[in-house]
Amino acid sequence: MATTQFAVWWARPGGNIFNGAGFDSSISGAGTNYANQDTAQLTRTDATTSNVSTALTIPASGTPFSADLVGNAVAIVISATYSCHRFITAFVSATEVTLDATPPTSSAGAATIRIGGATTFTNTGFHPLGSAPSAAPVSGNKLWIKGTGITTDYTISSNSLNFSIVASNDKPFTAEGYTTTEGDGGRPILTTSASALACVTISGKFNIVKNLSVNATGAAFFGLNVTNTNNLIRKVVCQGIFPAKEQGGANIWIDCEFKGSAAGNAGMSQTAGECYFEGCSFHGNATFGLDAGNNGPSEYANCLFYANTTDGVNMPAGLTHGLRFVNCVFWNNGRDGIRNDSTAATGGLYDWTIRRCIFGKNVGYDVNFTLEDATLFSGAIEWAAVYLECNAFYTTGTGKMHFLPANSGDITLTASPFTSDTVFTLNTTSGGGAAVTAGICTTTLPDANVLVIPIGFSATSSSVAAVSMRSLWREYTGELSTEISDTVVDIYLQAGLEALNRRVHYHYTTDESAVTLVAGTQEYTLPSDCIEVLWVYLNGSKLQKRDVEDWDKREEQWREEAAGTPTEYAHEGNRVIFRPKPNALAVASDSTPSIRYISTPPSITTSGPEQLSSEDYRTCVLYGAAQWSVAHPDAALAVQRAKGFMDMFNEETQGMAEEYRNRSLAR
Repeated sequence: MATTQFAVWWARPGGNIFNGAGFDSSISGAGTNYANQDTAQLTRTDATTSNVSTALTIPASGTPFSADLVGNAVAIVISATYSCHRFITAFVSATEVTLDATPPTSSAGAATIRIGGATTFTNTGFHPLGSAPSAAPVSGNKLWIKGTGITTDYTISSNSLNFSIVASNDKPFTAEGYTTTEGDGGRPILTTSASALACVTISGKFNIVKNLSVNATGAAFFGLNVTNTNNLIRKVVCQGIFPAKEQGGANIWIDCEFKGSAAGNAGMSQTAGECYFEGCSFHGNATFGLDAGNNGPSEYANCLFYANTTDGVNMPAGLTHGLRFVNCVFWNNGRDGIRNDSTAATGGLYDWTIRRCIFGKNVGYDVNFTLEDATLFSGAIEWAAVYLECNAFYTTGTGKMHFLPANSGDITLTASPFTSDTVFTLNTTSGGGAAVTAGICTTTLPDANVLVIPIGFSATSSSVAAVSMRSLWREYTGELSTEISDTVVDIYLQAGLEALNRRVHYHYTTDESAVTLVAGTQEYTLPSDCIEVLWVYLNGSKLQKRDVEDWDKREEQWREEAAGTPTEYAHEGNRVIFRPKPNALAVASDSTPSIRYISTPPSITTSGPEQLSSEDYRTCVLYGAAQWSVAHPDAALAVQRAKGFMDMFNEETQGMAEEYRNRSLAR
């Protein structure tokens, strides 16, 4: 098995299934990583292995062992049959190295070994994962998969690529695609050449699989088949005859795409519940976008279901539990947006939730409940008041809802709210996108706080709050005439947001892509909205916050230190500085640290008073009114108002700063 949780593996289209493919930088004396290259660094066909010794030996003739091979994985093949992967833990001599564990079989001078070089995926999946008795990767390991993202990079001809590790929840196994450099978000393309074969399978637990494009060629097999629980699938494109199947349950799918299925197959066939889908797109499938199967409850947030031949979502007769849809779009499907055919005793309306969604251009019903006419039951009417809340409908087909009570909060659209039928950004058309934006849902909590929630995943946020703040600004300044446009008013309100943020630091941003590490580079430019870095996580570990002045005061030679895995950082000006500077291994392990920082509030015109408590809106308006009065001192009264507004602003921000610190909302 791999020596530690820190081992990293590489796959490349030009690699070899019998290459070493792995490197473990945590091994004492680790040398050079030779895994991220097509060919092996050292190949011998005359090695001696023993199932009772960790010594690996070769004859004195030919290419010798060297100390820089320590830390690399070696693949061992005996009699043309794969044996195992092991890691080199020590260099003994030019003819001997030490392995981390004994090989399963012995061979006297006839074993083929390859040290270094990436693996590939053809007819055997990934040897270290799927071939007993190796099972080399362990919890915490990572597999980098390189590709072009343009043409097929890996053709799977037998034995689907199976992520089978049962990892631990705090040390998941990760497989991530890229196209140029690790962490660039590119998606290599994998496809099958045999019809009776899934392209990629996840049969393990606590696996993270991200940035891949998988294609199924078999009618009864899948591009991606998930058969176990507690996995995360992110930014994976599933397509082909049968794009994807979820039969494990309790998995999370983020920013995935399911498209292009053949007749009789859905984009996603789901037979297990308790899953969470966010930001996923189900479109262009020959039957349903989502076939819910007979699974238990799952939730779908900010998802798209469009241009499917029949239903966007189909809930069949045997479904025993409702599904939950929040801020989703159901658009231009060949039959219904959502069709609920459940006849199960615990199915039907039970826990079925459709809130803040947008429906339109579906040929049949936007929402079709086929069991019975639920509009006849007072209980169903009460159910609709909560579970069918604040949805928008541009109905052009058979009807809006079938056998379901209407909700008084529904919004009727008279025009399409979107840029197009495939680009789901809101337009500004009256009765279309403008009606969706104006129809933002508000909920008053028992403590009198008001939640302002947009409809659909693309709606702009908090416009209701911005409207209220503009009205208050006009009241304070006396500029009630519409000659002063909202655009001008927003300039002064924006100044108020930024002034308040400088005082109390209420606005934060967490960014996983603000900085991309480069081997040997110590300093990186931060986003322009960054005010102060609060914390940095790299490869799951929180870095210690330090200060350049402190480093210099202690006469620490931090610029001259050898590169390695950063453990500290400092924020200076518009830069973040890592110590030590990252080396190639650190970049390969995690090139995109997570950074949380105090940030400049975004434009109030598009985002409203984002992250600001509603009780503090007035404080920003005071500052904006003061600035207007200073900029337009056309009377003595304006000057007096400016001073009064600013005094009130200063007084309120002092109290807010203390309150926010006590509530851990600011620093």
